[in-house]
Amino acid sequence: VTDSEYGFLRYGSLESPYHGIRLTGRDVVVDSYCKVTLPYYISKLVTSENVNIQLTNYKHDKILFVNEINIEENYFIIKSYEYSQLEFFWSFTAIRQDVEPMVVEF
Repeated sequence: VTDSEYGFLRYGSLESPYHGIRLTGRDVVVDSYCKVTLPYYISKLVTSENVNIQLTNYKHDKILFVNEINIEENYFIIKSYEYSQLEFFWSFTAIRQDVEPMVVEF
C-alpha cells in the first residue's frame, strides 16, 4: 500500500501459496469479552472473506470463540461463556487484496 500521507508498508515474506498477512498477539478476555484492535492499514490490505483467526488458551481450558470480525474498522471480538480473566494467544492470517493472486508453479 502506498499512501503519501503514511509512506510505504514493508513486510517480510511467509511461505504460502498466496500473498498474505500474519499478525500475532496475546490478550485477555475480561468478563467474557475482548476486543483486539488491528493496525490501521489492515482494512486497506484484506477483505473479511479471506481471514482466519486462531486462538490458543493460556493456563486455562475454557471455551473462547471469535464473535465478530470487522475488517472495515480493523478489529475482531473474542468472547467466552466465563466471567473471569482468560489469557490467550491469537494468530490473524489473511490473503492480501491489494496485489495480484500468486500463480503456483512446480
